[in-house]
Amino acid sequence: YTASMHSSTMAAIGTAFIWVFFPTFVMDPPALTSKICPTAIYTTPITVLYGLASSTIMAISTSFVLNEKLMIRDLLHGPVAGGIAVASAGYYITNPVWGILIGSVAGIIQPVINYF
Repeated sequence: YTASMHSSTMAAIGTAFIWVFFPTFVMDPPALTSKICPTAIYTTPITVLYGLASSTIMAISTSFVLNEKLMIRDLLHGPVAGGIAVASAGYYITNPVWGILIGSVAGIIQPVINYF
């Protein structure tokens, strides 16, 4: 399919909004002040940012490996996949390394699904 200029622009704006607002969106104060992880209110946005960054890097890398060029859809969908994957676990991920690993796996899976 071919994307119009308008839809690509809107997708890029949406990805920028995810980078800016999603880490603070997943901070749910009543849930984050539970006894599961008392420091989750501080570690959750950092973990989500690491997940967004690692999924973006892995989506770009996987796109280059599979297509031999950067596909813009992979650049736009990679952060979404990583952000959703990391944020769905929310405050249960207390170590940012897990955010990096989960985001990397999501960033690899997304271009592979688009390729096949």
